[in-house]
Amino acid sequence: MLVIYNMYQTKCAAFTLTNVPMDGTWKVVFNGDLQEYSSQYANCGASQTTVTVSNGSGSVQLPEFSMLVLAYQG
Repeated sequence: MLVIYNMYQTKCAAFTLTNVPMDGTWKVVFNGDLQEYSSQYANCGASQTTVTVSNGSGSVQLPEFSMLVLAYQG
């Protein structure tokens, strides 16, 4: 599992992950900015359901003042 926090007011920024421990597919199991939790949220990264990691790096859409939880799928 990876837990990624964005404590900045940067809206839906592309963020590069580095030093991820396992290459492969990581599933987004929680996105704290989805409108299913509140209509006040921006729904940033709602279409991002997986993240591909290669050579320890990947890219995610990171909501402002929120978090993502990723689970390794292989």
